[in-house]
Amino acid sequence: MLDSNLLDKPETTSGRGTASVLPQELQGWNWGAFTMNWIWGIGNNTWLALLCFVPMLGMVMAVVLGVKGNEWAWQNKTWPSIAEFRRVQRIWAIVGFSIIGASPLTGVAMLSGLAYMMRDNMSEMQQEMQQEMQQQQKDTTVPAKE
Repeated sequence: MLDSNLLDKPETTSGRGTASVLPQELQGWNWGAFTMNWIWGIGNNTWLALLCFVPMLGMVMAVVLGVKGNEWAWQNKTWPSIAEFRRVQRIWAIVGFSIIGASPLTGVAMLSGLAYMMRDNMSEMQQEMQQEMQQQQKDTTVPAKE
């Protein structure tokens, strides 16, 4: 008698290194690998992604990860099904694009906060300078001769 759980889980060839053949429907660009590069690499057991830290190689490696990401993730990690693989890689892409989209907003917020703090400091400095100038004028004022 066959176990019904075995019928529900299609066997995949993933997680067998170079012996794993990437299914045709998974071939293509991997946005998660491109946008999240080294973090994606750790999460998908693709240690080559750490080459993103090598100067002058980082951007090249991000593109290579985008091109080869699906293949390497399929080879380096065991996936229960093609659907699960797609689901997880889609999450990586969404998180990557969310971070990229939030970065300019975060930058604008930080610059706005910095400008606000500088404005307060500048007005305090101006007041101090005016007081110093007034004090210097009082100190240098020569009394009129009678």
